[in-house]
Amino acid sequence: MAVKCATYIRKKRKVSQSDLALEIAVHPNVLGRYERDETLPSIEVAAKIAKALNVSLDYLVELSDTELDSTVLARIDSIATLPEHDKQRIFTVVDALVRDAKPRNTKAQPNGWACGIIVAAYYSFEISIT
Repeated sequence: MAVKCATYIRKKRKVSQSDLALEIAVHPNVLGRYERDETLPSIEVAAKIAKALNVSLDYLVELSDTELDSTVLARIDSIATLPEHDKQRIFTVVDALVRDAKPRNTKAQPNGWACGIIVAAYYSFEISIT
């Protein structure tokens, strides 16, 4: 389990090594050894580091290239608790939005048909929960 990216994330967040060490209850020298890959933290300590830096444990240990903060994770968790048919509606809308946000070329415009589907799915979902 590599936590070398913890140094990058910590510096990006402008958190000192001492402050992070204090927050996760380890000595700053120990945190430095983790960051230099001289030793590996326990899973519990790695989880504390991830929580303190507001990233997923997968991102911290480089199992994922996507940095998910607690806000995104909370949204995913809230979707996961919904009934399956509601999840599918949300995913349909999100998939269409993501597809249209990634233009195929510099002149690409959002597909009018996809925008219509998004609006219809949104209102269908809104009606079903009210």
